[in-house]
Amino acid sequence: MTYDEASCLDGAQTAIDCGFDYLMGTVYYDSVAKLLKENGMAYLPFVGKVSGSPSILEGTNEEIIQNAKDLMAKGIKGFDILAYRHVVDGEKLAREFCAAIDAEICIAGSINSFARIDTMFDIGPWTFTMGSALFEKKFVADGSFRDNLKAVVDYMASK
Repeated sequence: MTYDEASCLDGAQTAIDCGFDYLMGTVYYDSVAKLLKENGMAYLPFVGKVSGSPSILEGTNEEIIQNAKDLMAKGIKGFDILAYRHVVDGEKLAREFCAAIDAEICIAGSINSFARIDTMFDIGPWTFTMGSALFEKKFVADGSFRDNLKAVVDYMASK
């Protein structure tokens, strides 16, 4: 994970070169937003203070929500929020953020159980991501990555 402007611009250019529709994540920079807009790509930056590896999210719920509102005033139409990486209460933040912000919201980071998937359905973000939980076999302990992914897909299809 990188947080400096040059690295974020490099990532944006790679996304453009690959023909992606969205760039999700990265710390917000005006330069990244401008480059993506010029190339017709949607940008869902992180909100709040994101740092570290693995990433953590700092700031009060109110500060994070205000950060999103400030970015929306700059034309940003969606956000990547590391709710469960919040240093206080990730679920409460996710609920408050989704209720307060009318935008495409992706909840990313630490969606690592069927209970958290259920919470995502309850909260209702635009989308959520899952990564490490599949590699770490959080859903099928003795299964492969594919087995874990299939378990999640089957579970979600049953909802």
